[in-house]
Amino acid sequence: MAAYTLNFSNRSRPAPDRLGVIYKLALLLYVLTVVVFSYREGLTLYAKGAAIVLVGLFVFRSVLRGERIFFPIEYRLLFIWFLVGVISSSLAQDPSATVSRLMTLVQVYPLAFITSNILVWNGDTKFYWLAIVAATLVSGSITLLGGNEFVGLDGRLFGTLGNANAFAALLSVCVAICVATAVMGGRSLLVRGVATLIAVFCLYLVGRTGSRMGMLACMVAGFVIAMCFQVGRKGPRLAQFAGILVVGALLVGGSIYYFSGSEFADRLAALTAVAEGGNFSSVGDNSLSNRALLFRKALEMGLENPLLGVGVDIFRTAGISLHQIGNNSHSNYVEIFASTGLVGFLVYFSMYYFWWVRLIRSRSVLADSHFRARYAMVVAMAALVLVLDVAWVTYYIKLVWLVLAGVIAEATILSRMARVARG
Repeated sequence: MAAYTLNFSNRSRPAPDRLGVIYKLALLLYVLTVVVFSYREGLTLYAKGAAIVLVGLFVFRSVLRGERIFFPIEYRLLFIWFLVGVISSSLAQDPSATVSRLMTLVQVYPLAFITSNILVWNGDTKFYWLAIVAATLVSGSITLLGGNEFVGLDGRLFGTLGNANAFAALLSVCVAICVATAVMGGRSLLVRGVATLIAVFCLYLVGRTGSRMGMLACMVAGFVIAMCFQVGRKGPRLAQFAGILVVGALLVGGSIYYFSGSEFADRLAALTAVAEGGNFSSVGDNSLSNRALLFRKALEMGLENPLLGVGVDIFRTAGISLHQIGNNSHSNYVEIFASTGLVGFLVYFSMYYFWWVRLIRSRSVLADSHFRARYAMVVAMAALVLVLDVAWVTYYIKLVWLVLAGVIAEATILSRMARVARG
């Protein structure tokens, strides 16, 4: 436990809030417009306008003010993966089918890169996570007040994001932020109380989405935060381990209790039955059986072209039982493998490896009350991304890259903090 006895003096902390209110407002505007308007027909212009403002501020700061551009290993790997995707797509049977998706990536990745740079330049990310919480609350409120406008034919809430799973993913991120704040966010009872209420509100909405992925992500985030809470406490390792099990069981158990009583409890029960028996057809859930078919098809396509894959977004043009799929594989892992082969798979998911290494090496910041909640929060988000990728293709999703941009920046700031504290 020597790693947790480092001295975090005020001098070792980087000076936060270097950029001022204009950059914070620009990021808040961008996050808000992406969450509320970007996925709604006829309203995407607002998000594009906010993105232009963000790009302009980045150019002003980097070119005219000479701020050093931050280019970590994660974005270098992402750039390499994009090149692999371009090469793979150029070799595809129908290269024109890949153009739309590649153009999306050309827009999404630079904006994530700019967001990470602004956060690192600022030296503090607290305002960014507050912006995501604020956008989630706005989206959730609009969804509840909008009545049937944001409810699918199956009764599931899809919110302002136009998709129940995407809405659940946003809510699970907000749950991670608020639970970390409630459990480890300092001495203010008011802040902890508000964070708890927001977390409960978001969990309620996750239950209304019926998203199994969102439910699992919330439970994983809760357990990871419990683990960070216990590891950050001083005491024998056996007591820490017991505390992790107890606190984690309470958080996860409470979530399971709520989700099991929600209106879409049968969806979670079907997933549990599949996990226990391994037979998709026996549970009578067409959604699970169809996703299993897509999963197998993506693996087959990847294995037929194991080196570079079949090209970005080509999977949707393939067929199953004489019918064109017309959709992605519903799993980021197999989609990346099918699209860019083993080379692309290793390059893309190496990003995850590097931010996990950085976070694990920075665990000493749990000894500092100023950083322990942020550390638990970002580790929880890195963990829930692993869950989201199982049942959702995320590599081109603007919402996901809002979160990943923050994860990369936060991991970098906390890593620097830990290195300074070690001398």
